[in-house]
Amino acid sequence: MAFLVFIALMVALWALIHADKANRRVANLNARLDVLTRRLADLQGSTPQPQSVGAPVATAPPTLSEPLPAPVPPPMADTPSPRPIPKPVPTPSPSLGPPSLPPPSLEQALGTRWLVWLGAIAVALAGVFLAKYAVDLGLLGPAVRLTLGGLFGAGLVVAGDILRRRAASAGDTAGRGGTPSFQAASIPAALTAAGLATAFACVYAAHALHGLIGPGTTFAGLAVLTGAAFLLALRHGGGEGLSAGAFIALLGLGGGLAVPALVPSDHPSAWALFGYLALLNTATLAVGWRLPAPWLGLPVLAGAALWVVTATAHGSDAIPIAVFLAALSGAGMGFALTGLRHRRSDVTDAWIAIALGGVPLLLDWLLLVGSDYAVAGVAALAILTLLAVTAARWPSPHTRVMTALAPIAAAIATLALSQGFTVRGADLPYGAQLAVALGFGLGLAAAGLRALAIPPAITGTRPRAWAWSAALPITALAWAGWAFDPSNTVPDVAWALVGIVLAGGAAWAARWTARAEGAADAFVIASLALISLALAALLRTSWLTAALSLLIPAVALIESRTAMAGLVAALRRAAALLAIVVAGRLMLNPWVLEYPLSGTSPLNWLVWGCGVPALACAGGAWLLRRRRDDRPARGLAIAALVLGLLFACLEIQVMQGGRLDSDPFALLPTSLRTALFLVTALVLAGRPGNPGPAHPVARWGARILVRLATAQVVVVQLGILNPLWADEPVGSWPVVNLLLLIYALPALLFGLVAWGQTPGPGRRVLVTLVLVLAFACVSLEVRQAFHGSILTLWAHGGGRPDAEWYSYSAAWLGFALVLLAAGVKTRRADVRYASLAVLLVTVLKVFLSDMADLTGLLRILSFLGLGLCLMGIGYVYQRVVFIAARPPEGTA
Repeated sequence: MAFLVFIALMVALWALIHADKANRRVANLNARLDVLTRRLADLQGSTPQPQSVGAPVATAPPTLSEPLPAPVPPPMADTPSPRPIPKPVPTPSPSLGPPSLPPPSLEQALGTRWLVWLGAIAVALAGVFLAKYAVDLGLLGPAVRLTLGGLFGAGLVVAGDILRRRAASAGDTAGRGGTPSFQAASIPAALTAAGLATAFACVYAAHALHGLIGPGTTFAGLAVLTGAAFLLALRHGGGEGLSAGAFIALLGLGGGLAVPALVPSDHPSAWALFGYLALLNTATLAVGWRLPAPWLGLPVLAGAALWVVTATAHGSDAIPIAVFLAALSGAGMGFALTGLRHRRSDVTDAWIAIALGGVPLLLDWLLLVGSDYAVAGVAALAILTLLAVTAARWPSPHTRVMTALAPIAAAIATLALSQGFTVRGADLPYGAQLAVALGFGLGLAAAGLRALAIPPAITGTRPRAWAWSAALPITALAWAGWAFDPSNTVPDVAWALVGIVLAGGAAWAARWTARAEGAADAFVIASLALISLALAALLRTSWLTAALSLLIPAVALIESRTAMAGLVAALRRAAALLAIVVAGRLMLNPWVLEYPLSGTSPLNWLVWGCGVPALACAGGAWLLRRRRDDRPARGLAIAALVLGLLFACLEIQVMQGGRLDSDPFALLPTSLRTALFLVTALVLAGRPGNPGPAHPVARWGARILVRLATAQVVVVQLGILNPLWADEPVGSWPVVNLLLLIYALPALLFGLVAWGQTPGPGRRVLVTLVLVLAFACVSLEVRQAFHGSILTLWAHGGGRPDAEWYSYSAAWLGFALVLLAAGVKTRRADVRYASLAVLLVTVLKVFLSDMADLTGLLRILSFLGLGLCLMGIGYVYQRVVFIAARPPEGTA
C-alpha cells in the first residue's frame, strides 16, 4: 500500500513538472508578444527620417479634395538667398525595457502564488503522512523510514533545482529571478522548500523521537541543512516581494533559529549559542543583500530579540550576548548600507537599515537592566551607538532618512544610562557611571557638531536631527546624574558650575549652528536646561520657580538684540517653552500646597513664586512683540494672564483660611473669584467703542473669563451655596453684608460687560443674569433684615412674619421702579422689559398670595401701593416712553 502511495506521489510530481513546463511556454510567448506589440507601436508613432539632398523624391499627384498649391514666384535678383535648413538630427529610439504591468488580480494571486505554496505544504505533509502510515502498519523500521524520508526530501530539492535550470534555459523571467508579468510563485522554489522541510523533520525525528543520532550530530545536520537552504536561496535568485530565493532563505532562517531549542545540550554554553546565532544572522543578511531581499533583516531582528530576551531572563552571561549584539548591528548595518549605495533601493530599505541599528540598542538596554548594568553591556552600548552614528553619516541615496538613526541612537543610549543611575548595586559605581555618561555625552556632541560642520546641501542630511543628537544626551545625562545622586557624592555647587560651563558650550554651539535649518533650537533649549540645572542645584521651592521665570525676559532681551534669523526663531520658541515649564511647575506640582505660608497675610511666597513669574511672562511678551506678534509672543501673553489669575486666586484662598488646601468652593472665595474674573474681563475687553480689533489673547481671554464667572454664579452662588438652603452666614448688618459681594457686585459687573457687547443672544443672556442676580440680592436683603446672618428656609422654625412677606412686595415694586427709571433714562428697551418682568412677578404675588396671607393694614397697604405704582408706571409709559407715537391735537 505504501508503494502505491509513493507511485501516486511520483505521478503527481510528474504532472507538476509538465504543468510548469507548459506554464513557462505560455509565459514566454506572452513576453514575446508584449515586446512585438511595443515595437509595432513605436514604429507607428515614429516620424520618417529626412532623405539626402540628391535623392529623388517621389511625389503623389494631388487629389481633387486637396487644393492645388499656389505657384511660387521666381526670386528677385536683389532678394537674398534663404538660409539653409539644418538637417534634423534623428533621435535614438528608446530602449525596450520591460513593459509596465498591471497589478495582479485576485484570480492571478490565488492561481499562481498561493496554490503553489499550498501545494508545497501538501507535498511535505504527504511525506509525513507516508512515514506515519508506514509506522502504523509496522512495515518499516525507524532507520529505513527516516532514510526514505530524507531521500524523498532530497528528491524534491533535486527536482526543484532541475526545474529551475530548465526555466532559466527557456528564458522564463520567474526562473531567472526577474520580474514576471505578475508576482507568480516559483514552483521550483516550492518543491525545494518542501524538500528542505522534510529533511529538517527527518533529522529532528532521528534524534528526538527515535534516538538514532546524538545531539552533536543532530545539531550539525540541522546546521548543514540551514546552510544548504541559504545556498539554494542564492541559486533560485530574488526579486520583488516574496521571491523564490527569499522564501527559501526565510525557511532556512526559521529552521536555524529553532535548532538550539529543538536540540538541547547537556553542557549549554552561551558562547556557543550566540556564536552560532551570529553566524546564522550574518548568513541570512548576506543572502538578503545578494538576492536582494533587505526585508530579511526584520525576521533576523525578531529571532535575535527572542533569544536575547530568553537568555537574559535565565541569567545568562552578559559578555557573549553583548558580543552577539555588536556583531548583529555591524553585519546588519554593513550589508544594509552596501545595498543602499550599490543598487536601486527605496525608502523602505532605509527604514529597515534604521531598524537594524536601533533594535540592537534596545536589546542592549534590556541586557543592562537584566545584568545590573554589567560592564560588558555598557561597552556594547558604546559600540552600538558608534555604529549607529557612523551609519547615519554614511553617504547613500537616502541619507536624509538615515540621519534619523542618530537621534534615535542618542535617545536610547541616554535613557539606558540615565536609568543606570537609579540601580543600586550596579557593577559600575556612581563615579564610574558619571564618567561613562560624560564620555557618551561629549562624544555624541562632538559627532553631531562634526556632522553639522558640513553643509547639508553636500551631505543631504537633516541638521535638526544632528543638533538634537548632539544636545540631548549631555543635557539629559547631567540632569539624571544630579537628580539620582544617592549620597550627594558631588556637591551642589559643583553641579551648578558644571551646568554653567555646559550651558556656555551649548550657547556657543547655538550661535555657531544658527545658519543651519532648525539646528539652533536644540542648543538653545539645551543651554536653558543646563542653566536650570545650575539654579536647581542652588535653589529650592518657590525661589527656584522665580529664578526660572526670570530667564524668560532675559531670553526675550537677547532675542531683541540678535540679528541672525535662525537664532531669533530659536530664542523665541525657547522663551515660550520656559513659560510652559514655569506654569507647569506651579499648576501641576502637588508639593506647592506644602510650601510654608505666613498665616493669612498676603505677603507670602506667592508674591515671588507666582507673582514674579506672571510679571516675567508679561515682560517677555512685551519684548517679543516689539519684533513681531507671533505664537511665542502670544504664548507668553497667555502665560502671564494665567499666572496672574492663579496668583490672585491663591491669595484669595490664603486670606480666607491661611492655607492653600482649604475648601476652594466656599461662598466667599467663590464670590471673590467671580468678581476677579469679571474685572479682568472688563480690563481685557477695554473701553466700549474702542476703535480697532482687540488683541486675540485679550479677546479670547475676556470671553473665557466671562463664561467661567457665569458658570460659578449659576452653579455655586445661585445654586449649591445659595444662602436659602446652605448654612453660609452672610453677616448681621442690614444691607451692608456679604450679599452685596455675592450678588450685587456680580450683577453690576455683568451689567458692565453686557453694556460693552453688541446686541445678540450673548448679551440677552447676560442681561437676564443681571436681572436674576439683582432680584436675588433684593429678596435676600429683605430676608436678612428679619432673620439675621443665617437665611435658610428652616431657620427660626421656618416661620415668617406678615411684615416680611409685605416687605417683599414693597421691595420688588421699588426694584421695578428703579429698573424702569434706568430704562427710560438710558433708552434701553431690554432694561424696561426687565422692569415689566419684575412688576408682573409682584402683581402675581400680591393677587395670589398677599390677598390670602396678609390681613389688616398690611393687606390694604400692599394693594394700595401696588395700585398706585401701576398707575404711575402707566403714566410714565404714556407721557415719556410712547410720547412720540401720540397723534397731534386737532387731527381726526
